[in-house]
Amino acid sequence: MHAFYHPTLSEGNNILSKEESHHMLKVMRLKQGAEFILLNGEGKSAEATLTKADKNIAHCAVEKITIHEKKSPLINLFIAPPKSGDRLDLIVEKAPELGVNSIHFLMCRNSERKHLKVDKIQQKVIAACKQSLQAYFPAVHDFIDIHKMELQPDHSNLIFHCREDIVRTEIEKVKLHSTINLFIGPEGDFAKEEIKMLLDKGGLSTSLSNSRLRTETAALSAIIKSETLYFI
Repeated sequence: MHAFYHPTLSEGNNILSKEESHHMLKVMRLKQGAEFILLNGEGKSAEATLTKADKNIAHCAVEKITIHEKKSPLINLFIAPPKSGDRLDLIVEKAPELGVNSIHFLMCRNSERKHLKVDKIQQKVIAACKQSLQAYFPAVHDFIDIHKMELQPDHSNLIFHCREDIVRTEIEKVKLHSTINLFIGPEGDFAKEEIKMLLDKGGLSTSLSNSRLRTETAALSAIIKSETLYFI
C-alpha cells in the first residue's frame, strides 16, 4: 500500500499538500476510492481513502488514527558528510529505514563538505520514511562545529575512528544507554585533538571493525550494530 506524508493528520476529511497531491494523482495515478496510508512523521499513521481530486488537490477520508510509541534505543547520527553526492544520498536514504532518530552534520578539520542543502536532504529523508513506513521521521540538522558539541552524560556517546594512537573499545563490549549518539568522522578521520576533546566531554573511543570503513559504510554499520547490541 502506498504511503503519503500529511503532517496535520486528523480523523475525518484531510486535504493533502500540493506536493503530495501531485505525487498521488499524477505520479502514482491513484483514483477515487483508492486506499493508502498517511503518515504525519511524528508517530501517527492512518489508513485513508481518496474521496475526490479538486483542481489536482487530493481529498481523503480517515476513520481511525494509530499512535505509535517511539522505539528504543534512540539513535542519533552525527556525521561529517562525504563529498560524493551519491554516497551522501545512501546515508540519508538508508539511515531512516534503519530507524535513526536524527541526523546531524559535523564540521571537522578534515571535512570534505562545508555546505549542504538541508531542505533537499530532509525531503529525501521523508521519501525514505514513506517507502519504509516509518512512523517517526528523523530531523535533519545543519552543520555544527564539532568543538561546540555538548555531550549528555546519560547518553552513550560513541566516537568511531581509526587512529592507532588512541585506545578504542570494541563496540561489542560497550554498555549502551537508551539514547545512543554515533559520531562518524570524514574520510580523513577525526583529528587527534577533536577525538580528545570529545572524550573529555564524556565520549567513548570506539572501534567498529578491524577494517577501515568508508564514511557511509561506517555510519550504517554503526546504526545496525548499536540497535542489535542494545537488546543483548
